[in-house]
Amino acid sequence: MDLPFIWSAPPGADDRACASCEDVLAPVGMRPVHHGLRGNDYLQQPFLYERVFSPAECEQIRQLGGAQRIWEGRSSSDEDMYRVCRTSWLEETSGTAFAFARLRKLVASVNELYGLEATGFAEPLNYICYDPGGHFDWHTDLGVGPMSTRKISVSVQLSDESEYSGGDLEFCPQGVIERFRGIGNAIAFPAYVPHRVHPVERGRRHALVAWIHGPAFR
Repeated sequence: MDLPFIWSAPPGADDRACASCEDVLAPVGMRPVHHGLRGNDYLQQPFLYERVFSPAECEQIRQLGGAQRIWEGRSSSDEDMYRVCRTSWLEETSGTAFAFARLRKLVASVNELYGLEATGFAEPLNYICYDPGGHFDWHTDLGVGPMSTRKISVSVQLSDESEYSGGDLEFCPQGVIERFRGIGNAIAFPAYVPHRVHPVERGRRHALVAWIHGPAFR
């Protein structure tokens, strides 16, 4: 299936999501000037993909994730409450092959813009459930040890937006990209971009996270 992407503009000065990209994007031909080196302006930008998975496929992933051993969310922070969620891991099997295949196609699409040296999955998909109060404070997915080769992160929305309130995924400096809340939508971003998940206020939010690895940044 084709995966049309939508450029997700940062919020306006009033901190609301933009209804149109036109009021925040520079006109064509007015990109920043690079002095001596050619840059890539995409490398700090998340990209939104709509309807990557159908609602039925999202429910299938939720069932698969819930059937695995469930762990309390952990992070590299020493603070116990830095990340509050329940999570499990999905290896690539005949039952999950459709999800891996779809995400590979998405990553191939977005990496045409990023141009990162990426090789593929090096860890299972991470299924995450945020109950009321569940959250994840500011962090990057690029870390130390096994996390040091993460290049591209992908977050998939497995819940309909009517199922919960709060729980927004926020990026620095782009803010909250409101259109991500549609079920089956996904956001891809470089693993070093800071982001956080706001506390869930009502209901339950389900998500799927994937990381694409490659040779160390240099």
